[in-house]
Amino acid sequence: MLTASVMLDRISRWLARHATKLLVLSIAAGIGIPPLAAAFRPCLTEIVWALLFFAAMRVDWDAIGRHAHRPVPVLLAAAWVVLGTPVALSAIVTPLELPAGIEAALVLSAASAPILSSPALCMILGLDAALCLLVMALTTLVVPFSLPTVAIELLDLELGVTARELMWRLGILIGGATAAAAAVRKLLGRERVTAAAGLLDSCMLIVLAVFAIAIMHGIGAVMIDRPIYVMAIVALSFVANAGMQVYAAAPFVVHGRRRALTVAFCAGNRNMAIILVMIPAGVMPDLELYLVLAQVPMFVLPALMGPLYRRVFAAEA
Repeated sequence: MLTASVMLDRISRWLARHATKLLVLSIAAGIGIPPLAAAFRPCLTEIVWALLFFAAMRVDWDAIGRHAHRPVPVLLAAAWVVLGTPVALSAIVTPLELPAGIEAALVLSAASAPILSSPALCMILGLDAALCLLVMALTTLVVPFSLPTVAIELLDLELGVTARELMWRLGILIGGATAAAAAVRKLLGRERVTAAAGLLDSCMLIVLAVFAIAIMHGIGAVMIDRPIYVMAIVALSFVANAGMQVYAAAPFVVHGRRRALTVAFCAGNRNMAIILVMIPAGVMPDLELYLVLAQVPMFVLPALMGPLYRRVFAAEA
């Protein structure tokens, strides 16, 4: 007879093997089953908080320590992701005269931290999960200050909220989840948390799937009413994701393909969830629509890029 721990371990391994497919199916479920998305949508802030909590629980201090003896490349990668990318993207999109909400969404997404599940996805894809974890942790802590500054003060985006208010909201959300995770880690002890790594990753993946369903609320109706516009935004989000990856990877190729592709993954796949829950609802409909639809390449591209990563790493070996 299987014990509970063995069953949980098997479930965790199954989820890890099928993580990218599960995320794609979650988007489809959110669009195709509107009542399910409607049921989860009111809990979006709590879902994002849970994602932050599980990400903080999974911080691998040993992995961080291995990169600490060479902090300059890591700090440069973090700065390049949250500061260099939005400034460069703003310079590109401003002359295009895109709708104000779309332009704001592009810049805001480029100024956000990598998605919270990025270290787990990097591990699945064969990228440098430790480097990704460190970049994600550093940028997530910096985002409450950098994102409002880049978006509102430097780029003069009209979001209906002041930089100080946005800093406060982001600080409470991220700080609260991080503090709760630190308290739980202290209570359980390092060994128990390490032993529960697979379970924590599975919990994060499940919460991420719920998040994907929740943010797709109403997208099906928009697709019916404005199919061409929706397809154009999705196409733009794929281009933006790929473009940010290429831009971010270029300076780090000299440090090896794996490191460069890891920084690229961090840059292309951003945590737009914290933007969605922090910006006042309805301030810019196009902004919210882009931030939702831009989840599609973040869930689809890892599944498509997996074989390419394996070929690149095999050639490098």
